[in-house]
Amino acid sequence: MKIDEIRTADNEKLQFESGELNNEGDQWTAELRGVDNHGIVFESLSDNIHRNFQFETEDGTYTGQAVVSSVDNNEDKNFNLVTLEGKTKLNKA
Repeated sequence: MKIDEIRTADNEKLQFESGELNNEGDQWTAELRGVDNHGIVFESLSDNIHRNFQFETEDGTYTGQAVVSSVDNNEDKNFNLVTLEGKTKLNKA
């Protein structure tokens, strides 16, 4: 489902161009294109930090803990792709 907004537990808003939240049972991922908050992303990736996120989607608000599992910089297409991998169950708020 389409992601409209993401915030951390510290109420930091992630800036991105587009995003999709994929939820299948207890497994979920979020794919974000054009992420501007490189500090949050790279700190989480390098330290393998589990962060609590709140996702505002077309289907309502969801919360869950995730890690940054990958960052793919695609200079040819002028965007980066960040993948968050869920570490807890995704809960509808």
